[in-house]
Amino acid sequence: MPSHAPEPPVWKTEPPPPSSGGKWVLYGCGGCLSLVAILAVVGWIGFSKLMSTVKASPVYKAALAEVQHSPAVVAEIGEPISEGFMSIGKTSKDVGGESGEYTFMVKGPKGEALAMVLGESGAGGVVKLSRLTVTVAATQKVIELVAPARPAEAGGEKALPGETKALPGAE
Repeated sequence: MPSHAPEPPVWKTEPPPPSSGGKWVLYGCGGCLSLVAILAVVGWIGFSKLMSTVKASPVYKAALAEVQHSPAVVAEIGEPISEGFMSIGKTSKDVGGESGEYTFMVKGPKGEALAMVLGESGAGGVVKLSRLTVTVAATQKVIELVAPARPAEAGGEKALPGETKALPGAE
């Protein structure tokens, strides 16, 4: 009986399956980035529409004109005064007109300021501002262009409730 030495086991190796080389990461990230880009574009469009709605308001236009022609504001931020990028607020419309409350940036050659306005516009394009303040960014100085109606000092006449400063409509 011939003796055979057992043959050593032969391990068969198969080539590894084809690799995607990490491409799945690119596809996954690309999908997420596409979604983020689409959401950013939709958000920007919505934000732009909101900004244009605010800037089209007669109350906003009248307040901007008042700020641009105010000697106190011109002394602080210089002239010409232009609209800043940011304008936010809310508008309520009804049959008789609209009311609005807005906050917007203005800028001049010497600096920037934040304007806050509360007002309404009615029939015939008449705009009534019941409050308009400008806060200078550099100094935090508050300039009240249209102050809310307040009772006068003791012994004096009292202001009528809801008294406002009427401005011609800014169109």
